[in-house]
Amino acid sequence: MSESRDPTYEAQVGPIEADKRGRVVPVSNIRVLELALDVARNMVPFDTKGDFLFVGPDSTGTINVQLNNDAECSFQLQAQGGLRDMPMKRIIVTHAAQAGRVCRLYYGYRARFDAPSQAIATIGSITATVNTREQGLIYASAFKSNTNMAANTSENAFAPGSNVAGANVWRAGMWSFNSAGPAQGAIIGHTAAPNSNVVGDVLAVNDGGFAFTGTFAFMAKVERPIFLAIGKGTYFNAVTAETSCLRNLLYTL
Repeated sequence: MSESRDPTYEAQVGPIEADKRGRVVPVSNIRVLELALDVARNMVPFDTKGDFLFVGPDSTGTINVQLNNDAECSFQLQAQGGLRDMPMKRIIVTHAAQAGRVCRLYYGYRARFDAPSQAIATIGSITATVNTREQGLIYASAFKSNTNMAANTSENAFAPGSNVAGANVWRAGMWSFNSAGPAQGAIIGHTAAPNSNVVGDVLAVNDGGFAFTGTFAFMAKVERPIFLAIGKGTYFNAVTAETSCLRNLLYTL
């Protein structure tokens, strides 16, 4: 069996041994640098040829590391931290005095460490219950009114002049009662107050109602979001003078 001819591997795996049959057996290409952290270090270099660093899970201290030379950016390492795919010849270590603490720093070529399942479960509480509650509707403003309107007049929820970037009408609804005749009305988007149900952009008209012993009523509602162009406000309109009413609108300008 021939040995590996990969230049990087051959240069960095360290000593080569032979078994009884004369076959070349490379020694592991993982090395470990054990640092006692009792005494502070300030930019102390260590030869660590490789393309990865990994701090063992039994490490108890924290160090700051620069790669290759002291002009590089410093970064912090602690247990189960590290980096990979970053060629280096040496590291420069700095740390404060940490009595009784150690750092076991693994390095070399082509090795990758997997964090144990216990550590993975801890990161971001992955094993905790995931909240799947549906996000509620987000709106900026709410309008409501129970002021009776005269025949063919309207009530304004937000003015056309306040709509300078377009408006989202998320939900709107109205109930209208009268004692004079058939009840009709509409929810309207327009640049000015409408005086009928067919002026402007009709967002909703009555989709339910009743008449009983001199009482007439209708309801209308906007059930899906509607975008209104710049310069348009929202109005509620009733054809017949009201004796009782209720209106609401959720919107964002």
